[in-house]
Amino acid sequence: MRKVLIVALNLQLLLSGCAARLGKRTDSQTAERLASEKGRLSALKDPIERTKSYIKISQFLLLFTGGAARDHDTDALAPLLNEYTTAVQSARDAIMNSDRDPTRRPAGFKDVEIALRQPPRSLRDIAGMLSFDERAVERAIDIVTSVGEELLRLLFP
Repeated sequence: MRKVLIVALNLQLLLSGCAARLGKRTDSQTAERLASEKGRLSALKDPIERTKSYIKISQFLLLFTGGAARDHDTDALAPLLNEYTTAVQSARDAIMNSDRDPTRRPAGFKDVEIALRQPPRSLRDIAGMLSFDERAVERAIDIVTSVGEELLRLLFP
């Protein structure tokens, strides 16, 4: 009986739209999580954990980049894209410098490769929101795509 009640309550929340609003973060909450993750990064020594931390940082930065593009905030866009690509490259460097064999111990390598599957599409969507003069996204797309392809070649030689 209790399970039925919980399912019915969850269904009601979902149908009323409340569940969707509960899961959304505000920009300030995302900024707090980004700052927290950056602070946490300095204490991490394990290359897999560092890689995962860089992945989280890059995901937060991609969210902010999308927001800046929607707002046509060109002053914020270029620094966010640079910080985003730096985070992606740092994730790559953290796992590549770990002395792990990607075919025998793929953890970390797979994490980065999987995390980089969606961003090129998101970056293309961001580029579509910008005028031709504002487009600085192509470099980021090239970097993300090349890192993903490099990791695929290492995972599947």
